[in-house]
Amino acid sequence: MKIEVVETAAGQRTPANADASLKLVAGNPEPLSSSQPRPAQHSSDPEPSTQRKPGVASPAPVKMPSELYAMDIQRSRKEGFGVQVSNLYDASNVFPMVKKLQESWPKQVLVSIETDEDYHKSTYRVILGPFLDAKAAAVQQKAAAKKGYKGCFVVNLEEM
Repeated sequence: MKIEVVETAAGQRTPANADASLKLVAGNPEPLSSSQPRPAQHSSDPEPSTQRKPGVASPAPVKMPSELYAMDIQRSRKEGFGVQVSNLYDASNVFPMVKKLQESWPKQVLVSIETDEDYHKSTYRVILGPFLDAKAAAVQQKAAAKKGYKGCFVVNLEEM
């Protein structure tokens, strides 16, 4: 615990009615210079590695939860029709969406990656399919809309 008594611009001491300028660090009083108040300091690491005491272990790193996926990535032919469900710009959003879609459409989730060379950005189009014809894709479009994928639409995979 650290408590500092400082003077305000008007010369009043804080906390009110403080009669001595003391700095308490873990219960050990140490005189505080009355010439200049010290600014408050903040550090997320109370003991930076350069100031660690000998024999004191560093805190253990925090282990982040992770998931493991079995993947079977193959190139798909650009034949038939699909239902574009989403257009993503961040690759980290692709896996969660594919995982969720595969619960209802196993082995029918495609990802088209389009790269804009001028801006060095990629777009990830998440598509259900392929389906043999536009009519079969339209049936799946309605099913996807009922599951909350509003704004999805049929695409001709040959035109991609």
